Amino acid sequence: GKLVEKGDYNQGEKTGEWTKYFENGTLSQKITYLNGELEGVFELYHQNGLIRITGQYFEGREDGAWKTFYDDGSMEMITKYFSQLR
Repeated sequence: GKLVEKGDYNQGEKTGEWTKYFENGTLSQKITYLNGELEGVFELYHQNGLIRITGQYFEGREDGAWKTFYDDGSMEMITKYFSQLR
């Protein structure tokens, strides 16, 4: 079979970098977890391999500048998020 998703668990919770792949085997997304919560880099890709969305998570919430790109690689928009500490 083909690899669809790859990542690690720590005591039943997602941890570290998790990757997902399209049916054709190219990278679909890269997400980082800490103790089961989204934390750090988030990247989503177009099927042609170019980046679609890139951003960061902080304590499970979008944080900072998130950039969205068209499938030709040109920038579509930038959205800014401001996380608040819990």
